Amino acid sequence: MKVFVCVLGLVAGLAAADLSGHGSWARAEAAGGESDEAAALDFVRMGFERNDVRGAFQKYVAPNLVEHDPEFGDGRDSVFKYIEKRRRSHPNEYLPDSQWTNHMDYVAFKDDMLITKMHVFARKNDRGRVFADFWRFKNGKIVEHWDIIQEVPANKANPRPMW
Repeated sequence: MKVFVCVLGLVAGLAAADLSGHGSWARAEAAGGESDEAAALDFVRMGFERNDVRGAFQKYVAPNLVEHDPEFGDGRDSVFKYIEKRRRSHPNEYLPDSQWTNHMDYVAFKDDMLITKMHVFARKNDRGRVFADFWRFKNGKIVEHWDIIQEVPANKANPRPMW
């Protein structure tokens, strides 16, 4: 998965300053040994900066993930099962997830919630889709997920970018 990080919002600014143990990304450790904020930062870095989404899911998503996207089942593996099934059903339309391109626009963490917004290109000759994801952490693991996905239309009623 190719990733172009346009702006890593809070992460870019906090990462260098706050990993020293004094900032909001390095608070007291959760019961699992890693703070939720530190886990969220590493999830973003591993999954979207280093292009290892599957590895990030394996490390940071709880096996019994509660999923609110109506196209996915519950559980950590349901997302990749869905993506693989969709690709098999439409092999000329969807790229393998390793070839997707993501433009990360925004990352924030508050309380137990990681919020990301990115522009994802998953199809051949794609205008892309905009994703807003909400990931709830508990003890260093993602335990619940919501998303809002909007396809970029061919024709818009205004000249502004969608996000």
